[in-house]
Amino acid sequence: MRTPLFARLTLTTLLSFGCARAVEPSPETAARSEVRPPGMRQEPIRLPFPGATGSDESEYVFTTSLPSGGFVTYSRFRSPPQDPGPPLTRVRVRSAQFAGAAGATPVYVMGDGAQHVFRRGPESDPYQANLVFTGSDDAEVDDVLARTDVLLMPPLGTTMPAARDVCLGPVDALRRHRAEPSRAGTYDPALPIQGEHLNWITAQAGCVTYPMLSSAVRCEGAMLPWVATTLCQQ
Repeated sequence: MRTPLFARLTLTTLLSFGCARAVEPSPETAARSEVRPPGMRQEPIRLPFPGATGSDESEYVFTTSLPSGGFVTYSRFRSPPQDPGPPLTRVRVRSAQFAGAAGATPVYVMGDGAQHVFRRGPESDPYQANLVFTGSDDAEVDDVLARTDVLLMPPLGTTMPAARDVCLGPVDALRRHRAEPSRAGTYDPALPIQGEHLNWITAQAGCVTYPMLSSAVRCEGAMLPWVATTLCQQ
C-alpha cells in the first residue's frame, strides 16, 4: 500500500505554489489572527503567526521562518493535490500536544530531519492538511504546536469505538500492539465521544496517540496506524 498522497508532500513541492507567503515571527505571535471574510471556511490548522489567515481557495500554503532559522510550512488541500511530490522516508514517530483541547498528535520525523504533522478531514469535508518543520529541533516544533489551534474531528457518537491494532517503535523495529479506547476524565455517557479526547491504551506501552490521526505503515504483515507513546489524558 502506497503512502497517502498528502503524506508525500515535500517542502520543495509546497513552496512551489504561488500562494506561499513568508513573514517574520513577532512578539505578538501568540495572538491568533482570526479575521476572516464572512462565510469563509475555517482552516483545519491555524498557526499562531501574523498573516496565517487561511483562504477559501482549494489550495492554501503559508510558510514562515522560526527563531532557530528553520521554517514551518502549512499546506491545505480541499482535494488531493495534482503534484503530491515523491514519497517520503519516515524514520520515527513521536508525540506532541496541540493547544487547547486537541490532545496529542503524532509527529513524523523524516529521513532528512524534517518533521511532519498530518491532518485528514471526514467524508463530509475531505481536506488534507500538513505541517512541515525544517531546520527545527523537537523543542521548537513542540512550542509552535502548543500555540497552534486545530479543528477537531467530528464526534464519534455515544458508542465507544472498537479496539485497534497499531504499530509502535522505530521504522526498523516496528511491533504490533492492541490499543483499547477509554474516555478520559469526567464525562457524561450520553454526550458524543470526541476521538481526540480518548485514551488509547496498550498493555505493553501504555497510552498512545489517536490512531485515526496516524499514517499507516506495514507492520507484522499488515498496514496499521503508526502511533507514538504519549501521556495519558486525565
